Amino acid sequence: MIFNPRDWDIETEVETGNDDFVFGNYVEWDRFRDENEEELLDYLGVDLPWGKSLTLHEYIDFISQDIFQKTNLIQEYIEDKLLMDNTSELLYGISIKFIERNNEVSDDLISNIFDYYGVPSGTEYEYELPEYLRYWQDDFSDFDYDNYKKYPIKVEKYEHTINCIFN
Repeated sequence: MIFNPRDWDIETEVETGNDDFVFGNYVEWDRFRDENEEELLDYLGVDLPWGKSLTLHEYIDFISQDIFQKTNLIQEYIEDKLLMDNTSELLYGISIKFIERNNEVSDDLISNIFDYYGVPSGTEYEYELPEYLRYWQDDFSDFDYDNYKKYPIKVEKYEHTINCIFN
């Protein structure tokens, strides 16, 4: 699943100048990522069992998730951080402790997951945003354009009237 911003209630901020002139909206995507981390992971279908002890079967289910099959995130961020929580001579007795959320690599792992699924990052300003998030909506409709094509404005026609007004 790819991230679709229309599925979310995205909070926009209004960018203004010193004279309160409105330049347009902007979105702080990093703040959006932080505030909606758990919901985003759930939406994307990614389960991260922070700090839990996983049986071997649960660990296999974990690494079978789409994101970990199509990327090298396990090898890059998790593999060398996992601890054997319980050892056993039998496979069903083995448990593996997953990293904690406050681990030094967890923020990078989450960021890479969000990047993979297309969740924007950084700050996007007015004309970088999708139209429905903009402050200044495009008012130019097909109807207006059709009318313009039918009845083009001829400046020369009004030039005489304008000159009469100002002379």
